[in-house]
Amino acid sequence: MIKKFFSFNGRIHNSEYFISLFIFLFEVIMMQNMFSGLNANISSIKLIIYGLINIVFLWLLIAQSAKRCHDLGKSGWWQLVPFYGFVMIFKNGQIGANKYGENPRGENELSSFKNRTGN
Repeated sequence: MIKKFFSFNGRIHNSEYFISLFIFLFEVIMMQNMFSGLNANISSIKLIIYGLINIVFLWLLIAQSAKRCHDLGKSGWWQLVPFYGFVMIFKNGQIGANKYGENPRGENELSSFKNRTGN
């Protein structure tokens, strides 16, 4: 299960992406609160731990963002475009499978059409 979060393959829905953003923001706030009270004499080991934790969570955010780009039918590199993160939060992904994998909602084009038409 953990491996899935750090992988750059596949697709995720915008709600899972939003949760990932929230987790990253929570981690940043917690780390800032933990280390903000320390003075300039911070030990090297604490600084290394702080850096490693941030690297892990940054990797998680980049991987989740790449999968969200995949859900929109775009390369993971699109996450580098300024303000594209807002698009990734609010825009629905492509219906059905695309070259990055199956729809994370489990919808295909036929089921989506049936839901919209009420049949």
